Amino acid sequence: MGGIGFRTGWARVYSAKLKLANECSYKIWPVLASGGGKTPLLAPALALQPGKSTTVSLPASSSGRLWGRTFCTFNSSIGRLSCLTGDCGSGLPECAWAGALPPVTIVQFELNGDDGLDWYVVRASRGYNLGILVVPQGSSGGACMAAGCVSDVDGGCESETGGACNSTCFAFSDSKHCCTVSYGRPDTCKPSPY
Repeated sequence: MGGIGFRTGWARVYSAKLKLANECSYKIWPVLASGGGKTPLLAPALALQPGKSTTVSLPASSSGRLWGRTFCTFNSSIGRLSCLTGDCGSGLPECAWAGALPPVTIVQFELNGDDGLDWYVVRASRGYNLGILVVPQGSSGGACMAAGCVSDVDGGCESETGGACNSTCFAFSDSKHCCTVSYGRPDTCKPSPY
């Protein structure tokens, strides 16, 4: 893994621009899916080569998810895309309403949400496949900070979790690792060695 998978910059709700930069040593196929089952926000078959970036204009009030697909094969004769991580499972390049199959690092965001505020979070609850960093830029009146993880945590993943850092919940599918049922309280949901 070559450091940061994506560097994203919010240029405030009024201009609503999102910059995606591939700082990995391999090609990334980003997905930018809008919330609420609306039209995808990004060209479906966009592939970012190492060191390249693209800027996407977002509607002033939008929400969605961003993730990266890696090690993809695109069959142009039938329009099918298959990826080793971050795949949608549909075979379609756009992912539209399909979610990402684990393991995958996901950014969730909303622009101009409650009280006109923007928010974003980087989640590894479905596993980890890329380093992602969200860096807000040009905001006014707030104290927004960068969020994400840019470390190569894949190197420390155990084979028991399926590689590419599946979450232990997805890997083992039990209440102990998913922190549900009797493990659903802070005093019973403990960190795992994974």
